Amino acid sequence: MRSAPLDVALVALIAIAYLGFGAFVGGGYDPGRDVAVAWSIVHDGATPMLGPLIAGRAHLGPAWFYALALPLAVWPAWLAAALFVMLIGACQFPLAYAIGRRLADTRLGMLWAVALAMPGWASFESVGFASTNGVRTLTLATVYIVVRMRDAPHAAGWFAAGIAAALATHAHPSSAWLALVIAASAWRHPGAMGGPLRARAAALVAAAAGFAIPFLPLLLESPDVARASQAVASANVSLANIARVPALLWSIAWEGPHAIMAAVYRPGSAFAANVALVAALAGIAGAVRGVIAAVGGDRAARLGVTLTIVATAFVALVRPVTPVYMAYSIVPGYALLVAAGWRAWLQRRPRVAPIAVGAVLATSLAVGVGIVRSMREGGGRIEPVIADIARSPPATPTPADVWLPALDVDRLGRALCASPAPVYGALAYALDVFYAMPLRMHCAASVPQFSEEARGSAGGGRLGLAMRHYRALDAVPAQRVGGIGLDAVARIVAAPPLREFPHDAAYPPHPYATGEPTRVAYAFDAPSAEVVVVTNPRVTWMPAWTSDVRCDGAAVVPVAADLVTRLYRCAAGSMHRWQVDVAAADPRAIEIVSFVPHAGSARTWRLVP
Repeated sequence: MRSAPLDVALVALIAIAYLGFGAFVGGGYDPGRDVAVAWSIVHDGATPMLGPLIAGRAHLGPAWFYALALPLAVWPAWLAAALFVMLIGACQFPLAYAIGRRLADTRLGMLWAVALAMPGWASFESVGFASTNGVRTLTLATVYIVVRMRDAPHAAGWFAAGIAAALATHAHPSSAWLALVIAASAWRHPGAMGGPLRARAAALVAAAAGFAIPFLPLLLESPDVARASQAVASANVSLANIARVPALLWSIAWEGPHAIMAAVYRPGSAFAANVALVAALAGIAGAVRGVIAAVGGDRAARLGVTLTIVATAFVALVRPVTPVYMAYSIVPGYALLVAAGWRAWLQRRPRVAPIAVGAVLATSLAVGVGIVRSMREGGGRIEPVIADIARSPPATPTPADVWLPALDVDRLGRALCASPAPVYGALAYALDVFYAMPLRMHCAASVPQFSEEARGSAGGGRLGLAMRHYRALDAVPAQRVGGIGLDAVARIVAAPPLREFPHDAAYPPHPYATGEPTRVAYAFDAPSAEVVVVTNPRVTWMPAWTSDVRCDGAAVVPVAADLVTRLYRCAAGSMHRWQVDVAAADPRAIEIVSFVPHAGSARTWRLVP
């Protein structure tokens, strides 16, 4: 068997790698809002008493916002907040090791950490961060305390378990099942606090008190919290949802590894498919062997089965759909079951252990490399299945999104602030997604200069495009910041008179644009050197939009496209007549600009320091 120091070293390496890849974690409207609130706490003296919006109706407490304000108080940068969140996530691996060592031995702890690092739904923690990145860590922190209380129960321990479970619930309410686990454990192992009934009552009261404390600010600020929570529950909770449990378990075991590899590698990649297959089969084999071990009395395997069943049943019960982040609280139990199965199998095959562990970690490394690669290209693909992981993935791949890694958010802010000007294309989308925090952090007074559009047909402003588009054009940008290339706008055909970047922390930052699409037609002349770019910066809030483009009367297909931008080129001739018809619920949000790409090799791209 491995010696404990080697197991500890491997767990530490996994945690460090998780944190290191965290520099490339992307963003989104949720982290944009969260960082905006945390920034206002540090720099504007804000004192929020409500936490992030849950299910569109309710709030939990503000603990997450104040936690996120801590790194910003020390280092006023987006990267500080992102790395802090990833540091919280990285703590799940030593916690799993510590619990595994208590349940069995260091081998189990190491294997549990390895199973947690496998490709799966929880790997999306490294694609975009939010409060949900703390779910696995806080779930494991709660389990760690509960396991310790089984061996040496006391009131202070149950109080701490209640606090941990409450914080996990604040990370996301899909973790609230931990309260049931604590209650059952406190009933069975109350400790020596008087007679049996008195001891049980004392343990339960201590746990309940700990669980209630993080909710006190919310209760003081919003007396209607119970009514809002009841409204959410009545709209979602149903016993009929329990029928989703088998689909959720299959999704955790099989669909998760395939979904993350499809997100960060190109469609049809045989490498991505094979890595996903290896990870899924390794996990399923471990889980099956773990169930057998549980039937045979293995303590760790039994706990893995219990946690997996309770978490999955609760997650299924409370909502008729299961977004990807609701799977995070299921993963620790499933990973323990897998690790227990691996341990049982490897006990008789010690020489195979290094090869098996190395193979699984190689699949985890493939995810990290894929994320970095996607971020450097300008983004990956997030399939609609993440809105409900129990559904089957679509047959046709979704267009790539535009991603900006944490490492480049502050770089982008500094680059834009050096020369304020209106922004278009992926830049307009990215700044909206990030709540304009790259500007608010580095040149808050200049934000209006990025919002007021240039008028008329004359060019002006800065266009941003995903780097993969430049490869399709066989061109290079004038400037590059991570996965986004920057170029000067040559012609403005259509743009909103005033771009409304989120200027506070309201969520959602824009109303959904629904209803029948309105068609608007544009016609203009442009030389063949110009590439026409049609953009929907509000695609999150207005996903249904079409563009019909013709050059000199002939239909033109995009030379490159993603979720946000579509690029059109008409190379023959010197001057062309363009006709662009766009249709959307709010066509005023659709932008049409052009730019002149620069021919050159990819090796000449200039990185912004």
